[in-house]
Parts: sequence; structure tokens; C-alpha cells
Amino acid sequence: MVSITNVDGCAEVWLTSISEDETTFGLSSLDLRSQPPSGLIPGWFDDRVMAAIVASRGGHLAESRVYRIFDDQSVPGDIFVSRVTRDSELFVVVPATPDFLSRGGGGRVSVNVKRPDRHDGGDHLPTPLGRVRDEWRVTRGTATAYELRKGQFVQIIDVEGQQCSDFMAMRSDALEAGAERYIDSTVSRTMTRSAYPLPGLFDKFFDQDMRPLLAVRRDTVGRHDTFALACTARGYEERGFPGHLNCSDNISEAFS
Repeated sequence: MVSITNVDGCAEVWLTSISEDETTFGLSSLDLRSQPPSGLIPGWFDDRVMAAIVASRGGHLAESRVYRIFDDQSVPGDIFVSRVTRDSELFVVVPATPDFLSRGGGGRVSVNVKRPDRHDGGDHLPTPLGRVRDEWRVTRGTATAYELRKGQFVQIIDVEGQQCSDFMAMRSDALEAGAERYIDSTVSRTMTRSAYPLPGLFDKFFDQDMRPLLAVRRDTVGRHDTFALACTARGYEERGFPGHLNCSDNISEAFS
């Protein structure tokens, strides 16, 4: 995994790669979820190393492709994360665009590479709790809403590990009546006599009316936070990151 942080903000940043069997730089080694590539513009950065690599393989640098991970609207602290799907050389490029100086320069980025855990390949997922009706991945920085019927299961899996996430459930019949009834952490803690429900006798999440919404059937994590708020735009603004993506807005947008 590669994680790139736009430290200063307001700077365009490109990402590209080249593997042993390629003659030009491109995106085939990166998991970008079908994001469209852009053409590399030689001369906007010191391209001598990249040009030499491509020339040694009989290619042309001008034919290379890049992915623009940040643009001049990026805010300080924006983060891009991607999985590298095969052995390759990655280049993070901060070009000096024509309006670079008029925007005040900037352009510092922080790159962190996490080595993969070695295993026999593939995602090792737990056994489904029942017949699978639907499944999907919630991509980074987003939220997904889904309607469940009484008696159905929802199984949430942290596929890659170490991913913090927020979860919320709302009562559909209340929404249809124009009221919002959702998981109330204070009521749930009171009714379960614990910081959060666990499989067993005290296994339910409750709404504001003390009506059960969900019952926990399996929990392989065992560490949860029902005291703090989901991250908010206001919280990021207080930390110096105005306009930052946040779970509260993502959840609201998914429910809308």
C-alpha cells in the first residue's frame, strides 16, 4: 500500500509507475478503481531520470500516462491511498505548473509505503452469516446506505485491516413517518450495561425510544467507540483542515 499526503495543499501531484515489462510509465501497477489517466507533460518537472528509464527500454516519455491524485484545489492534509498490484517503480511528481508561483508555490508531499503481509494471496474473508443477497466495497472517503428487512444480516468486514469506520442504522418506518430514529449510543450503553453491545444477552443497539434496532451476532474486533462523535467538518476545521472529507457528511449524503 502507498499513502501520499498533500502536506501544503494547493499543489498538483501526479502518480505513475513502470514495471519490468513496460516501455513507458503508466497505471497498470496501481489499483485505481478505473480512474481515468492523464497524459504526462514533460518539462513541468525534472524528468531526466524518468526519461532515461524509458529511453533505455526503447519508449518515449511523452507517451507515458499519470494519475492526478491532487490538484490546485487540494487542502492541506488531503490523503491518497492505493494498492500496488505488482512489482514496479513508483514516481510521485509535483510539477511546476504555469500558475505554480502565482498560487504561492507549496508542493510538499509525504509518502508512506506499507509492506504487505505475506500470505498465499487473495482476501481471506470470514464465512457469510447466511445466504448472500448483495455485497460491495465501501471505497475510502465514502459512505454507502442499504435497506435491510427484519431478520436479515449485515456483515461488515475490514478486508485489509486497521481501517477505522463509522456505522449508523435508522428505523425505516420512522423515516417514512417523517421522524428520525437511529442508533442512540447513550440508550444502547444504558440498556446493555456496557460501552457497546456484544453477542449474548446484551447484544442490541437501541434507538432514542429504547426500541431495539440491531442485534450483534458476531464480533471479532471487540474494540469499539460509542462515546466520541463521528468525525465532522467542524472538527477538521478546528484542527486546521477546512473542507476535509468527514464521516458525518458522508453518512448524511448516503442517507439523503
